[in-house]
Amino acid sequence: MRFASLAPSLVAILAGCAGSNLEVAEIVDDAAADAVTETATETGTDAGAETNTDAPADTTPPADTTPPPPTCVAPTADSTDLWVDAAVATTGKGDGGCPFKTIVEASSFALTTGVKRTLHVKSGSYDEKDAVRLEVGVTLVSEGGRSKLTGGATAACAPSAERCVLSMKAASMLEGFDVDAKSVGIGVFGPGGAPTLRKSAIKNAQKDGGVFTSGAELGPEIHFDENGNAGAVVRGGRAHVIGTGNSFDSNKGKGIWVGSTYIAGGGLLLYGAELDFEGGSASNNASGGVAGTGACRDRAARRRSRGSSRRATRAVVSRSARSRTSSCARAR
Repeated sequence: MRFASLAPSLVAILAGCAGSNLEVAEIVDDAAADAVTETATETGTDAGAETNTDAPADTTPPADTTPPPPTCVAPTADSTDLWVDAAVATTGKGDGGCPFKTIVEASSFALTTGVKRTLHVKSGSYDEKDAVRLEVGVTLVSEGGRSKLTGGATAACAPSAERCVLSMKAASMLEGFDVDAKSVGIGVFGPGGAPTLRKSAIKNAQKDGGVFTSGAELGPEIHFDENGNAGAVVRGGRAHVIGTGNSFDSNKGKGIWVGSTYIAGGGLLLYGAELDFEGGSASNNASGGVAGTGACRDRAARRRSRGSSRRATRAVVSRSARSRTSSCARAR
């Protein structure tokens, strides 16, 4: 750039000093060429320097923020806990990270004899395509609130001739469920041993809310209401109505035949069974609060009558279809 600015002065000097126009022109041409060459060189150098100092583009891909899939551990027949969540898109292996989608999957999972297992059910609605069958020592509990259980068996819940929503063997337990048995004959069936039902409601069964062949532990806060026949039927053993807040109300009491004997429906129907009734109600039933054959012990009455004879606290329930609410089942 500096030779380009000096070119006119150089021309004037050479014109004054030389007598040949040809020589001056040649010198001027050479000077101008040198100026152009230097200018181009400097321009190229600057441009190259500027280009080379630019930082290279960052081609590193962005970090993946997607959370990793849960680690699923397959349970075994010795597993003491299984999980169920109706809200999952697809059923899992049954552990806490990958729960089953249905209760039937959990209840039918292999179980080693003698192992006690808890089925943890996330609160929700479960419309099962078959009966939920709880083996000996299995607990079914709704967590995070109550769950609604509907559906039922595709075949009879043996040895009963009726289909059921839930079958419970000895030492099994139900807690936190509303069982709507409108599509089957029996809501809950106990084929043997005494299951425990607490903080749950069984209603709308076409026949009986519950049928227990060897007794049951019922309560606290257990409700057998609005069923087609009896609220609960106990065909043997001992039924223990525990605590308060229990109800056996508004059952339609159509009655049943046991052999050649007709027994009226009601809140509680006993057949060769004993009943310990701590608290609750058995009212507004079509055929009485307690009906059938058996013995009823009113624990509240027993506490009020300490020192009196055992006979004074024992109420024998009539076999007659005209049976009405006994002292064991009046509302409290």
